[in-house]
Amino acid sequence: MAGSGNGDRMGLAGLYRSWPRWVRITVPIVAALVIGIFAPSPKKPATATALAATTTTRPVTATTAPAPSATTVPPTAAPTATSTTAPPPTTAAPMTAAPTTAAPTTEAPTTTTTTAPPAGQSDKGWTVVPGSVLTMDDGTGDFGGTVRIMNTNDSAMTGVFILTLFRGPDQIATMQGSAQGVSAGQTVTVQMVSTNPYSAAPYTSTFQTDVSY
Repeated sequence: MAGSGNGDRMGLAGLYRSWPRWVRITVPIVAALVIGIFAPSPKKPATATALAATTTTRPVTATTAPAPSATTVPPTAAPTATSTTAPPPTTAAPMTAAPTTAAPTTEAPTTTTTTAPPAGQSDKGWTVVPGSVLTMDDGTGDFGGTVRIMNTNDSAMTGVFILTLFRGPDQIATMQGSAQGVSAGQTVTVQMVSTNPYSAAPYTSTFQTDVSY
């Protein structure tokens, strides 16, 4: 049996030597690598430091949430009241009243009854009614007035008449008027006009029919 073992070793050695040199160098290296790869790694005993590190309880740090910062709101200034100055009152244009044209003041005419002509004072069929001669200011400063005259003719007539006024012996005015188509026996009021300046009574008058037809 011992001889058989030596023979095996000699055979392996001879076989090894028979390999080329690069094989003899490469085989041990490959074998060592294979053994190193597949050999189990020896477990290292746990050290006290490792255990201590493993079992060390990490202290719980109480994290206090920071209190919310009180945000100070900057004081807001009260809005400044804008003083609005009211516009100056509009001065209304003075109302100009339409010019009033005052009617000329006419003094109330002064009516004066003259001394009636004698009863029956007539001319050419026209007779003055006694006491009917009235004189006045005609508004322009001249004589004016009325007289009532009757047509004593037998038919309708038209006449132009003249009244002459006297103060004492002096003639102061002549007045003229007319009447048209006066029926027989009819009495009419005739408007008399003059260009002589008016003056108050007393005075007397005379009657004349200037035209009658």
